[in-house]
Amino acid sequence: MYPRPSRSLRVTYRHGARPRHDDRIGHVYAGRWLAEHCEAADAIIDPFDWAQFYAGRTLYRVPPNPDAPRAVYAVVEEGKTSSPRSKLPHYETAMNLARHGQPVYQWPNSGRENGTRVVVYKVVY
Repeated sequence: MYPRPSRSLRVTYRHGARPRHDDRIGHVYAGRWLAEHCEAADAIIDPFDWAQFYAGRTLYRVPPNPDAPRAVYAVVEEGKTSSPRSKLPHYETAMNLARHGQPVYQWPNSGRENGTRVVVYKVVY
């Protein structure tokens, strides 16, 4: 018979078995969508930098946006009344673009009443 693991090992394993940043899954899917639909001449305003990362744009550094982009994509979280993330550097820019843009992707794609939605807005110039 194998020795029983210590309590601290069991707690560590239980905590380690959960997916990391499971509240960021919407940003993963938004990033995959951006990777398929966004061109190199397009700009992405993502105050969280998660969707850009999963789109493959910020693997090593955050690249500057083009000077005259064809389109600008803004990644926002909706469904929260207040968020500590509202202090992020590009948060207000993304929210302003969302007010003037058209939603092109949302996760979850069903009309979930509770919880946060990740929405990608597109503004064409």
